[in-house]
Amino acid sequence: MASDAPAIEALIPLSVHGLQSSFYTQTQRDAALGPVFGVDRQLIRDGTYFVVTLEERMLGCGGWSYRQSLYGGDTGRPNEPCPVLDPTRDAARVRAFFVHPEWARRGIGRRILEACEQGIQAAGFRRVELVATLAGEPLYASLGYREAERYDIPLANGLGLPVVRMTRDLIAEGRSGSRRIKLLFVCSRNRRRSLTAERCFANSAQYDVRSAGTQPEARVALTAGLIGWADVVFFMERSHQNRAAERFSEALAGKPAVVLHIPDEHEFMATELVDEIETKVALAMESWGGESTEPRD
Repeated sequence: MASDAPAIEALIPLSVHGLQSSFYTQTQRDAALGPVFGVDRQLIRDGTYFVVTLEERMLGCGGWSYRQSLYGGDTGRPNEPCPVLDPTRDAARVRAFFVHPEWARRGIGRRILEACEQGIQAAGFRRVELVATLAGEPLYASLGYREAERYDIPLANGLGLPVVRMTRDLIAEGRSGSRRIKLLFVCSRNRRRSLTAERCFANSAQYDVRSAGTQPEARVALTAGLIGWADVVFFMERSHQNRAAERFSEALAGKPAVVLHIPDEHEFMATELVDEIETKVALAMESWGGESTEPRD
């Protein structure tokens, strides 16, 4: 509601100075308030902005947009509305997230993002794009957003604000139009076993698949974002699961996971390897059945 604008305007500097101080200098934060960190009343008028309150106290806010702007308040912006996006071609925007420092890391940002993504899907968009601050990047990565570009937003007096443009495909559609189940396969280097698994199911109408490795030199290194993207994580060996748990315990918490117990004995796409992967994945998914409980090993 338009009446929320003053409370949002009061929350923004509290959030910026309280949660961004480890990433940006005082000078950067001051210069960004307004042009980058500011109230965008167009989001409120469009009905795509959400707030979380407790006893009339503003705890957090954030929204999404079907317009072209990626960030920034409406100060100094032309009076006419920003051009709209095409859901069949463009990515919707997630924008203007601010949380009160006293309520940080309590799930407020995550809940607002879920509400945004529901609205985005209802509007017919299939992709999302956002510009994350360095403080906000870990949250979005844990929820499946992937880095597309790092750059500096130009500020007054020649300053710059380092940010990360991130994207996410919200829905993978099967031939029937239903959502495909997202499977992530993990081995050590992502060169033989997990990559074979990804290729096995690459054309599946039921599954959307990715693969990664636990080692730093992996073809695609495992990240919290990849784990957050997946509905089910398949580890080739127990050691892979243990390594992942050491680094990504928060992302793996409550995440359905299966250890396939497939040793590194075959070359990429070897017939024996393909047969073993397809058989064990089929058994695991049959036992899971799409529920939230963990499939059996």
